[in-house]
Amino acid sequence: MPASIRKFEIFYLVAWVVSLIATFLSWDSQIIAQARLGRQFGLSGYSAITTLALLLPLVLWYLAARRRSNIARRTIIAVFALQAIGVLYALGMASLAPGLIGALGVLILVLRAISVRFLFAAEAREWYGVRRSKVHTAVKEQAVDL
Repeated sequence: MPASIRKFEIFYLVAWVVSLIATFLSWDSQIIAQARLGRQFGLSGYSAITTLALLLPLVLWYLAARRRSNIARRTIIAVFALQAIGVLYALGMASLAPGLIGALGVLILVLRAISVRFLFAAEAREWYGVRRSKVHTAVKEQAVDL
């Protein structure tokens, strides 16, 4: 396994642990918010959704890092992009959770950004079998010839 994949694992799993901590710290306020919005799934429904939201990143990590799934790799990248848009939108609308929970949300985003960066490293791309486009290869060869 390439070093960049190991680094991906470290940052991605640390982000997951931080998200687990944030979930536990915000559990009561999330239940109250669900009740205020009228989206009462009940405690068991909210627990099921939260469990799925916490398990999905672990499944994606396993598939991407241990099974070399390029589909999982791309899904991680897409989910990160959606999270980044959500956090930036929340910052722009001044609706990011206040205090520690908001800070943990930003920390999770930063850790995931670092982890995703390692998925683009040359050795990781090679490990996943990602081929360079013909245009990129031709440009690179011309640059070497200069």
